[in-house]
Amino acid sequence: MELRERINSLESNVGDLVTFDEYVGDTEQTQTKTFEHQKSAQQQETETDSRYGRQAHIIRNREENERTERELEIRRRLLELEDRESKHREREEHMYECWKRKEFDLQQKERDMKHSFESREERLLSQEMKLRDMEISLSERMQKLECKLEMRENRTSDNYWKNERNETVGKASVLEHSSKEKIDQLQRKIETLQKEKAALEPRLPDADVLRYGKTLIQKDGMRDATEIKLNISSFSGEVPVPRSESSFEDFKLEVDSVKVIYADHVVKQGLRRALKGQAKKKMLHMRADATVDEIMTELEDNFGNVASTDTLLSRFLSAEQEIGESVTQWGLRLEEMLLQVTRKTKIDDEERRSMLKKRFWRGSRAKN
Repeated sequence: MELRERINSLESNVGDLVTFDEYVGDTEQTQTKTFEHQKSAQQQETETDSRYGRQAHIIRNREENERTERELEIRRRLLELEDRESKHREREEHMYECWKRKEFDLQQKERDMKHSFESREERLLSQEMKLRDMEISLSERMQKLECKLEMRENRTSDNYWKNERNETVGKASVLEHSSKEKIDQLQRKIETLQKEKAALEPRLPDADVLRYGKTLIQKDGMRDATEIKLNISSFSGEVPVPRSESSFEDFKLEVDSVKVIYADHVVKQGLRRALKGQAKKKMLHMRADATVDEIMTELEDNFGNVASTDTLLSRFLSAEQEIGESVTQWGLRLEEMLLQVTRKTKIDDEERRSMLKKRFWRGSRAKN
């Protein structure tokens, strides 16, 4: 075995020697070739030098200078690129450090914000619980106060109606006594007037007497139509309402009260005198035979309250006595507001009285 190993090692050494000899032979051949090539190049240069002489030398120098300049330019650019690359690296490192700092700051802020939000949420929850407890206690107090107010209202209303009944009973007795006296006085006056009339009437035949009476009646009728002058408050429809004029609601109330007493043509004549400005123009644009009701509806459409029934009713139910307002003014204001509601919808007298009474006591400041 040992002999075989030695033989193998010797064979490998022999192979290495052979390869080494080949390598040496190859290198010698390459050296000879390069030497021959250099000789041929030198010969060519000598030939070119001999041919061209000085010009060839100048051209070679130029080419060498250009090469050196190019190499210098390339080196300069390489240096600039290296400087830029180093600067970019420094910037990247700086940006990376800044980013790390900001990330750390943001994480810290996020932790602080979470902590503050959690604390605020706990505070809000505690406040909400307190508010709920207060709301429950307030609702209980409100219920108790409403019960007390209802009891007081019932007591005051009972006392009020008792006093009113007593006053009405006393007034009725006084009125009965005074009415009897007035009736007696009126009967006496009627008797005396009849006697005076009988004394003053001319003694004519029956037909003449009838004719004379008709003429008197006709004359009295003409006098009623022409000479009666209604003093209705003036109304022009201007906003705000001037001091010398009345609002449309007051004007309508006045006309409604006058319609019951006087004839239609008399009220119409009074309207012509009372209306001014835009309201008068509106009346003049209507036809000549228009009734008082038609004129008033036209005026209400243009100058009346345009609010709906719900809004008027909500205003009435939410009304309260103002500071410095007397009880009489408060009651009149309530009646006017309820009157506007009754013009839109029909309400019974009993219901109207109960609504007025409840709103008067609930909205008045004297109850406290």
